[in-house]
Amino acid sequence: MTATASVHESGDIAPLVAWIDEAGELLRSTGLDVKRDGHDEFLLLFGLCAQSVRYAQAWSRLYSSGFEREAIVLARCAVEHAVSAQWCYFTAGGIQQLRDKIVNERRSFYVDFGTWLEHDELLSAATSLPTADGEPWPNFGRTILKEVDAQNFLRTSYRGLSRSAHVSDSTVAGFLEVSDNGYSVNVEPGDPMAFQAAHGASVAAMLGLWVIAEQIEDKSLSDLLDRRSDELELPCSLRDNIPEERARRFDSDVHR
Repeated sequence: MTATASVHESGDIAPLVAWIDEAGELLRSTGLDVKRDGHDEFLLLFGLCAQSVRYAQAWSRLYSSGFEREAIVLARCAVEHAVSAQWCYFTAGGIQQLRDKIVNERRSFYVDFGTWLEHDELLSAATSLPTADGEPWPNFGRTILKEVDAQNFLRTSYRGLSRSAHVSDSTVAGFLEVSDNGYSVNVEPGDPMAFQAAHGASVAAMLGLWVIAEQIEDKSLSDLLDRRSDELELPCSLRDNIPEERARRFDSDVHR
């Protein structure tokens, strides 16, 4: 039996937590020698990738401190950041859409803030900020996640994680226990789907680091991620899931 089969069949989260810890160390220790002509993209995407790893680590730490249900929200955030980074990098026009999103949201926030404060100087400065007229940023669940998830695996996982992030039946049921005498409340609920949360956080850490590895001159990092991907059955790239007509064209076929 392979290590991968053992992890998935037993539902043991320990190897996944170990990988998340390793991913955090790789994020901190990897030299960032960015490939030629890739600096602008790297600066745009690094925050998304780093945040996905750190959210995964935050899930692990909150989970281990007894806040299992609350940790699910962080696993969900990790998945959203990592998948968005992969979509931007591998989709034609994705980088530009991210750039436009940042420009427009920055201006919108400060305009709204200046209006709320009734601060004329701030409002004047905010309205002078540039805007972008490109293609609007797509909805994560309905567009981004759908385009990179041909088998519907990530969408199913993300939906499960989202049930604890929003007001839902999961929240109501999570704090109740059923006994012969009826219902009782449980003020310290666990997470009956902890393995799914651990797996989602682990996938996010892998996807985030993979985008970084694609942009820097560090073959040893790419090789390590390949090995961990095989050992733990964690996808490292969503490139092949993107519809061909939407896929970005690179100068070489290294991404194919």
